[in-house]
Amino acid sequence: MDNIQSIFDRAFKLHQDGQLGEAGLEYDKILSLNPGHFDALNLSSIVLASFGQFQAALDRSNLAASINPKDSSVFNNKGIILDGLGRSLDAISSYEMAISVNPNFAQAHYNAGNAYLSLRRLDEAINQYEKAIGIDPNYTNAHLNLGIAFHELGEPLFAISSFNIALEQEPRFAKAYLNRGLAWEALNELEMALLDADQCLLLEPESQEGLAFRGRLTNSLLI
Repeated sequence: MDNIQSIFDRAFKLHQDGQLGEAGLEYDKILSLNPGHFDALNLSSIVLASFGQFQAALDRSNLAASINPKDSSVFNNKGIILDGLGRSLDAISSYEMAISVNPNFAQAHYNAGNAYLSLRRLDEAINQYEKAIGIDPNYTNAHLNLGIAFHELGEPLFAISSFNIALEQEPRFAKAYLNRGLAWEALNELEMALLDADQCLLLEPESQEGLAFRGRLTNSLLI
């Protein structure tokens, strides 16, 4: 019979490989043998959340946090789960707990930024994205979402600068082309916007946002 460590090693490998259903079954085996296994509780909470089982995920995350309140990842994961439950303010509190344990936790700053962005607390979102980038300058999604926050704040030039960095890091990032195009549109630079819309659709031909954006631009340029 496998011991707990060998089951965990197998579960973790499955988790890393994106085989979340299989990983979840292995984590459950561990928890049937040891209900207080911190890593199995913490990681399986994210697996459960990925399948939309947010309340069960939160129960496991809370138990994991009670076992090891000095692990920053458990509070970051709990924040993700709370976001999934639509509890953005509680999620922010959890991300702040993660950051208090580990101030250099770039992902927790990024996730806090996303929660603030969802609440349209744009200055606070920008602050968190900038902190994430200060820790990890190659955090492409943080550059992207920083640009989105700047755009929503009515600062398209700052937005374009952030999207440019995201595209330097990931030249095939369709979402960055789409959002840069939207920023160009806000500046009434419609031909530049159209170039970005076309590039978005070249990378993701079925993008409904990209198709709608290009159609709108085409109509505007014909007027």
